[in-house]
Amino acid sequence: MYDNHAVVIGLDEVTKPVLPALKDRVGDVVIVDRNPQTADEFADSEYDVIYGDFKHSELRKEAGLKRAAVVLSSSVQSEINQIAIREANDDAIVIVEAGTVDQALDRYEEGAHYVTIPTVLTGLKIRAYLEEYFTDREGFFETVREDVKRLQAANESGSYLTDGGKATEEVNTDE
Repeated sequence: MYDNHAVVIGLDEVTKPVLPALKDRVGDVVIVDRNPQTADEFADSEYDVIYGDFKHSELRKEAGLKRAAVVLSSSVQSEINQIAIREANDDAIVIVEAGTVDQALDRYEEGAHYVTIPTVLTGLKIRAYLEEYFTDREGFFETVREDVKRLQAANESGSYLTDGGKATEEVNTDE
């Protein structure tokens, strides 16, 4: 039985790199995913996988949702995130994903601690990068170098693999 653990709903580019940090901080990490390949991919890993639809109450019970210290959802389905927010332990941190700003604001109102909207946040980040580029080119290139270092560290640790492999393309950050 799980207690003070992490429940990760859906595995993708948002949640996969977070797994090692969750493991380090809370110990047990339970991944709930509808993709049967996820169970195969993590069969010999330090993470537990429950295959199925998070909407089923018995699956949430098996994952120990009500006893989790962290709930992280990469689903943009409002119903799934509403269930996660509503059923999570009052002391748990709940992080969910939304597809639109309106959905994100709704999830905050419902009690989510953080809501990510990758496309919107990426657009805002690019806007900030462009502003920095036009006002402080040297600062911009330093920011990019730091981002590249973070990507390289994640790649080397294996905490952010996509398509089953490591990134090999070099990035030129010279002016």
